[in-house]
Amino acid sequence: MSESLSTVLTALEPTLLTTGWGRTEGPLWHTGGYVTFVDLAGSRLLRWDPADSAVTVVREQTGEGNGCTLDLQGRLIMCEGADHRRITRMDAAGTVTTIADRWHGKRFNKPNDAVCRSDGSIFFTDLTGCEFSGQPTLFTLAVGSTKSGDGVWGRQKIAWHAEAACWMKCA
Repeated sequence: MSESLSTVLTALEPTLLTTGWGRTEGPLWHTGGYVTFVDLAGSRLLRWDPADSAVTVVREQTGEGNGCTLDLQGRLIMCEGADHRRITRMDAAGTVTTIADRWHGKRFNKPNDAVCRSDGSIFFTDLTGCEFSGQPTLFTLAVGSTKSGDGVWGRQKIAWHAEAACWMKCA
């Protein structure tokens, strides 16, 4: 693998696509040829279309949505902070489903970033951990995870290291 971005990028200077949104997070390229990103302060998921540079609202009330990724089926996975404190999945029709909001009965604090592995597992960070930890945490929803009636997810792994959470954010 080349160590120079110039072998894959046509320009090394950033290009301004849109502005005026306050705090933005979670930019995500979609195979349909557009980018979605989150307006934290406005609690909205936005879509930027390169054909005309138009920005449209995809979803309101994202609960200060933050990090986004796509699952293997192309559905948008979003970390939602503020009052929502959950990980959601949005399908092509716009239906939003909570896929995780607590660990061992404790609410997440402020889920931040997410990534989907090639086997379908979803990894995400929680900035200061669940209500009981007070530390940055890294979670995974493994393929085949199931949610019991009390909201506890099975087959979860957890790393209680700030370095692991930082790696997810910075790598």
